[in-house]
Amino acid sequence: MSKLLAISLILILSAFTIDQTLPDAAQEARAQTLFRELKCVVCQGQPLSESDAAIAQDMRKLIREKITAGATDAQIIAYLETRYGAEIATTPPLEIGTLLLWFGPFGLLFAGFLVFWRRK
Repeated sequence: MSKLLAISLILILSAFTIDQTLPDAAQEARAQTLFRELKCVVCQGQPLSESDAAIAQDMRKLIREKITAGATDAQIIAYLETRYGAEIATTPPLEIGTLLLWFGPFGLLFAGFLVFWRRK
């Protein structure tokens, strides 16, 4: 019975693992910046820094490992984009396919202003 209790306690505690920080403060600051710039793949638009999902913990660990290995921020982002898609970035890149995301709200605001102005 005590073995079963010990095993279940270990499993419960392993489910609540705490992220290990990097010993170098500059590297940890880079990691924290990347955590804010990248989204969790299972959460609804939540950045990695705020997500408690298991995959977000794995992604934070992977980012820290790549920083320790000497990868640049651009290399880390490119790696994660190839693995999870361009939607992982909290700010979409300015490309042909994302022009509507960037300028659509301004177009709608301008169209609303024109309708309001013409009705006057």
